[in-house]
Amino acid sequence: MLVPQPDQWQRLTEQLTNWRCNPDQLDEERTVTPSWDTIQLALDLATWMSKRGLPAPTRIVPDADGGIVFERQEKNAFESIRISAGGGIEQRFFEGYRLVYSVSFSPPLQLDAQGLMWPICGQ
Repeated sequence: MLVPQPDQWQRLTEQLTNWRCNPDQLDEERTVTPSWDTIQLALDLATWMSKRGLPAPTRIVPDADGGIVFERQEKNAFESIRISAGGGIEQRFFEGYRLVYSVSFSPPLQLDAQGLMWPICGQ
């Protein structure tokens, strides 16, 4: 049974909102700062996951290529959800050092009522 984690999701949402309002704080040498659209997609995904009671990431980090990564560590399991600068999403799940599964979605995406992500056709 999934247990909602409102405090953790609230912290994540506040962090992403802060990044969106003050993107200069993410400027680092030799990296691309996530765009407003990338940060908004991360916020949309966080809201979608939270409303479904999914576990909150342990941390979120910008990547060097203008994307954002949600990371969750739990005992011997590690999950990452990478939102690329181009709007694609890739989820990977590891047990120990072994990749259990990896799935990618290419933009444009939508989150539907059943909680599934599907590419938007015809765009």
